[in-house]
Amino acid sequence: TIIIVLFVLFVVAFLLVPRFVEAIIAIVEQLSIFIPQAQQFFEKLLADNEDAVRFIESLNIDYEAMFRQVTNFLSRSASDLISNAFNIVSSFAGTLFSFFISFIFATYLLIQKEKLSLQLRLVMKAVLSERRQQQVERVLALSFDTFTNFVSGQGLEAVVLGTLVGTCCWIFGLSYSSVVGVIAALCSFIPMFGSMIALVVGTLIQLIVSPYQALFFLFMMLIIQQIDGNLIYPHIMGNRIGLPPMYVLIAFSVGGSLMGLFGMLLFIPITSILYDLFRDWVYERIAKKEKDSKQEIV
Repeated sequence: TIIIVLFVLFVVAFLLVPRFVEAIIAIVEQLSIFIPQAQQFFEKLLADNEDAVRFIESLNIDYEAMFRQVTNFLSRSASDLISNAFNIVSSFAGTLFSFFISFIFATYLLIQKEKLSLQLRLVMKAVLSERRQQQVERVLALSFDTFTNFVSGQGLEAVVLGTLVGTCCWIFGLSYSSVVGVIAALCSFIPMFGSMIALVVGTLIQLIVSPYQALFFLFMMLIIQQIDGNLIYPHIMGNRIGLPPMYVLIAFSVGGSLMGLFGMLLFIPITSILYDLFRDWVYERIAKKEKDSKQEIV
């Protein structure tokens, strides 16, 4: 597990990040060219359309006041950014420190997992009855299977979707294929709306280069999303979670409102665990009632 994590970090740090930075710089440069071209296009459009010019003039827009408001907003934003620079650096340093501590903790946990499991079983045996111990072990096993299937399924789905999108962009000669593939892979971790976010962001990136590329990318992504939603994702996930779509939507909404993006990902497997436990409890109650009714008839 540790070797896989280190390998993934190596690939991201030394292979994807430099290309991603180069693509972002190129996009910014393209954007500096795209804005004047768009301005010239609208100026020509208004010059050839007197009705549009009269309509805009009838709006009585105070451009000087608008410019002053934009300038004041940018100046306030710049001052706020400078004042919060120390907080940003401190937060980044804290994140790195937390990641390092978590990695060390996970390493020790993996090394001593057999011993910790034995200690936990001994504690439960000393504190709980045999029946309660079996119930706790069943819940822990269900939690382990659910989270493992969810994380592994989402990770494999992200790799497959990102590779598919990036490869298709490269085959058809679209720009920034690696960047678009990474964005599609990352957005696939966002339940429900991840594919739509990847579609919008990728289309905007292609629009900076060429409207025709943006239109082709939009059409290509709609096809890929259909293939992913109907073939790839069901095949990868299958019945790993076993949660009906309505409960997935409820878990997504509640988790997002309470804990943001992390809650969206966390609440889906938690809801799946609660759903399985409640379903088994219902079946046990029904079986018990049927057994009691048969005994009363006898």
